[in-house]
Amino acid sequence: MIRQGPSPQIRDFISQYGSYDIVFMNVCRNPIKEYISKAINILTLGKAKEKMKELHYDKLFHLYLLISLEKNENLINIRLEKNEVVKIHKIILSCESDCKMVNIPMQNKINFTVFLNNGIQQQGKSFWLYDAISNNCQVFIMTLLTANKLGNSEIYTFVKQDISTLLSSPLKKAFRFITDLAARFDFIKYGKGLL
Repeated sequence: MIRQGPSPQIRDFISQYGSYDIVFMNVCRNPIKEYISKAINILTLGKAKEKMKELHYDKLFHLYLLISLEKNENLINIRLEKNEVVKIHKIILSCESDCKMVNIPMQNKINFTVFLNNGIQQQGKSFWLYDAISNNCQVFIMTLLTANKLGNSEIYTFVKQDISTLLSSPLKKAFRFITDLAARFDFIKYGKGLL
């Protein structure tokens, strides 16, 4: 089974901090781990590296949001991302300084629950699902930004990196199998999580 909605951890977080306002947000991107990049290239018999050169990509990236939430002068910092499932972690911002980041101008404060719900409304149930090719971290970030009318073309260019042409059909299936397996493990470990 793969969870079709928020995990218990996400639900608990929203219950505790969903009414907090987003007062600061950065999109961060880190290169994927070198061993993953090498594995992709080996599995594609070197074609991934050739295609990356053709597309002018030096590296493949994982993206996530660093967000500061505030309510009644209480401030918490979080990392919101989509791997095999959507995850939220409380963080100390200085620990995230090694990523390349772009600030998202916040014209108005946005309630965190509203922020997530706008993304869910725009994307539907697939908001919670992961696909390494068609519903990955980049799609997650773009959905949240566009659904909340945040960002601009420069930020969107920073976020987008089309990897669909890097992988053959069998390799896409392999990636989906691996991430589905990880999502199933998360389901077994943490539970269904549907409301």
